[in-house]
Amino acid sequence: MVNVTQDREVKLLLSSLGAALRGLSERGIDPGRALKLACNDRGIPVSIFNPELGALESIVKYMREELLLDYRTIASMLGRNEGPVGVTYRRSLKKSRSRLDITSKESIPFDALRANSKIGLSVFESIAYHLAKQGRGWHEIANIMHRHDKTVWTVLDRAKKKMRKATAR
Repeated sequence: MVNVTQDREVKLLLSSLGAALRGLSERGIDPGRALKLACNDRGIPVSIFNPELGALESIVKYMREELLLDYRTIASMLGRNEGPVGVTYRRSLKKSRSRLDITSKESIPFDALRANSKIGLSVFESIAYHLAKQGRGWHEIANIMHRHDKTVWTVLDRAKKKMRKATAR
């Protein structure tokens, strides 16, 4: 049973939510999509990667277009600088105007990208390393990332060397 104080708090929260949804609707954002995006804290769907875009380009494009984040927020979440994030997004638009495939249930947590940026891993290295830690093989990672097996092997080898060097410090 909800008591009177909680009921008032619930009404206030729902009123605020309604105002926010109306504001988003006025800006052309479907309220249902906005709610879905607001509840998405699982990370980056693996289905966004494609042969046309690099790993960082795909991630920045996803965060900008699907999560509706600004460059500063994206840079902060990825542990990168704001300027290059903007350049990366504009480069992704030149390569691909189509929407990314966000249907995958499997995702890569944002933490996997942010933590590894401190060690000096590239986004591709971070993703490959994360997937390898989950027990994925080179071929499977290559299929997810739409890259050649040898490329993934090279990236993983480089990531492992950087990780060993970082832990030796």
